[in-house]
Amino acid sequence: MAPEDPSTPSPPPADADTVAPELLDAEDVDDDPVPPPVIPAQESEETSYDAALARELALLYRPPHNPGRLAVTARLMFANIGANDHVGGRMGGLQADVGQSWNFIGYGLTASLWAGRVVLDDRTSDLNTLIGVGPTLNLGRRALIGRGYLDLRLGYDFFFGNVRQRDDAGDQGNVAPHGPRVQLSLGLLSSNALAQRRWFHGFGATLGYQGLVGSFTRDMPYMSMLTVGISYWMG
Repeated sequence: MAPEDPSTPSPPPADADTVAPELLDAEDVDDDPVPPPVIPAQESEETSYDAALARELALLYRPPHNPGRLAVTARLMFANIGANDHVGGRMGGLQADVGQSWNFIGYGLTASLWAGRVVLDDRTSDLNTLIGVGPTLNLGRRALIGRGYLDLRLGYDFFFGNVRQRDDAGDQGNVAPHGPRVQLSLGLLSSNALAQRRWFHGFGATLGYQGLVGSFTRDMPYMSMLTVGISYWMG
């Protein structure tokens, strides 16, 4: 047997984990990024329709020339009133706001009428009625969203309250409480609201808080009114 030529390079040792270059398929190597998912045609059409409807409603509710329109709301309310363990009661009432609204803000004057029975801190007199009025700020036509509304209103009310004495302890006089008010209303627009394109009418529910921080005519503890009711919205 002829001796090996030392000038001839020896082949590299075989390795079980080594794959011969000729066995590699160039098509298996993919440096391209993962392609985006294909959106079904139906889903794409629905998304386009929703976006177009949202743009159309936004222009309908808030036109570029931003007209000032009459705005009216009415609420039928129930209130749970309390201050401490010795002061409290319940009342039902009506509220109405009349004012003006623009695309992103509105104002109004709020009138309130409450009736019921609230035991005052002297335990000898009851508060039977509250008649009030006060300014209100609201979201204007920004409250219109889709086919409904979500309206936040902030105000401050000044009341006159009729007090009834229950015994001969002496008449301590009526009260004139005042305090801040916050209300959140949400509901749906009526079916013909979008067709008439001027006045938008909605019906829904209202949650609110009314604080009575004191009285101009006699001492009163800080009283809280938690309110809930149904509402009508026009703007």
